[in-house]
Amino acid sequence: MTASLHSIASPQSEAERNVLGALLQDNAILWRLGDLAPDDFLDVELRLLWETLAITIREGELADPVTIAEGTGRRWSYEQLGQLVRECVAPANAARYAEIVRRGARQRRQRLALQQALVQLDAGEERWWEECVVAIQRAHHARRLYSHDDLVDAAQAARVERERLKAAGREFGLRSGIPTLDGTLDGIYGSRLYILGGRPGSYKSAFAWQIAAHAACSGRPAGYISLEMDEEELGDRVLRRAGDREVPRGIPIHVDRDSRTLDEILWSALELRERHRVEIVVVDHVQLIRHVGRGMSRFDALCEISGRLKGLAMRLGVPVLALSQLSREVEKDNRAPRLSDLRESGNLEQDADVVMFLWREEERRKGPGIDKHWLLLEKNRRGVARIRAIPLIVDGRTMHIRETVDR
Repeated sequence: MTASLHSIASPQSEAERNVLGALLQDNAILWRLGDLAPDDFLDVELRLLWETLAITIREGELADPVTIAEGTGRRWSYEQLGQLVRECVAPANAARYAEIVRRGARQRRQRLALQQALVQLDAGEERWWEECVVAIQRAHHARRLYSHDDLVDAAQAARVERERLKAAGREFGLRSGIPTLDGTLDGIYGSRLYILGGRPGSYKSAFAWQIAAHAACSGRPAGYISLEMDEEELGDRVLRRAGDREVPRGIPIHVDRDSRTLDEILWSALELRERHRVEIVVVDHVQLIRHVGRGMSRFDALCEISGRLKGLAMRLGVPVLALSQLSREVEKDNRAPRLSDLRESGNLEQDADVVMFLWREEERRKGPGIDKHWLLLEKNRRGVARIRAIPLIVDGRTMHIRETVDR
């Protein structure tokens, strides 16, 4: 007997049907749909069809209306599957449809959590609100166990996406504006925690803003959580970068000036990703994050902050760039910073995937005001561990940082 693929029209059902229609047209799209799971589908038949298509494609077999109709004993007819194909007029938007499906699943889990909390409230439970918050967090980030095949699929998906972007002439990772760094890191990308350290006056915030602006100007939204600069200072930075040119409008940089505690920052980052689809989150800077844990030393608090920032990057699936102050010993000795200068900042060195330092070297022999600026890559978990110092030119007027051409 043929099962029905008809469902009540809604944005959720239309997104589910479009995902399946796109996949029937182009099996390679599977590797671009991220961690879309069967339970994310609301419609039972569409859920089963998704499982069938995913298994078939992962086994290296062709999945189109003919093979699926025949291979499933006509559970779904060729005409029904063909209708899904005809309905999907934009297969290239499959990843966007998949995100709508995922969002709908998260909202269903959250509604269920709220309903359970209301039951606790009606029952007179004293801690119903605390349990409600925990339940919503758990619903928003439902845990998923990954099999060996899931890991292989994730790696293949990343490779396919790299090749697709390369063929389209697009860059895989976000650019910093420093060619040597971008070439070594292959850009800033993935579920990685990047640490940018430096002493005051080393232009950390200017460089972080430059990275966010590079991303936004290339059409990739950026989130900037500033604990140090107010609206006027941030706006002045935009004006200074524009120089004599007209200030551009509509650039997708989304700034949060209100978050102060660790929980507030984590929730802000989640909202930036969910609402604005940001592809990088900047936190400026770690030492200003307030931790509300009682009886905890500042060192232990920073350890928890760094660990949760790393977890945030993995949860969002986008890079988190966290700025950090360095030990005063760097200035006392007038030397290049090293990883040990992060030790007063909890586990930043251990939790980070990439550690970079900006160093403003004082040329004492040449007199005051004649300094050199350097960028050092001290840790890179997935590649070259260390490169020589990259000389920089810093324009103090426009706050623009670039690599010295003459090396």
